[in-house]
Amino acid sequence: MTTLAIESTGIAATLTGNAVQLAADLLADRGWWYAAIATQNELLDLIDEAIATGDIHLCEVCQVKVTDQPTTYASGEEIAICEDCGGR
Repeated sequence: MTTLAIESTGIAATLTGNAVQLAADLLADRGWWYAAIATQNELLDLIDEAIATGDIHLCEVCQVKVTDQPTTYASGEEIAICEDCGGR
């Protein structure tokens, strides 16, 4: 029997290993308990799902990390900025 490797093709597939781990920790803290025990591909799928549902957001500055707290400007505009890029 041949086993095929299935790779994520979503946004999460572009994240670095450290960013994936930070996203997993963030998801687990937000109640996505499965993130703590998921395989790598399952975790990437969870991250993509969380981004799609708006639970976490891809940083609009670096495009390699996620945040769960978008920054709101005085104008009311929200932008997702990770802590490394100056967000909350």
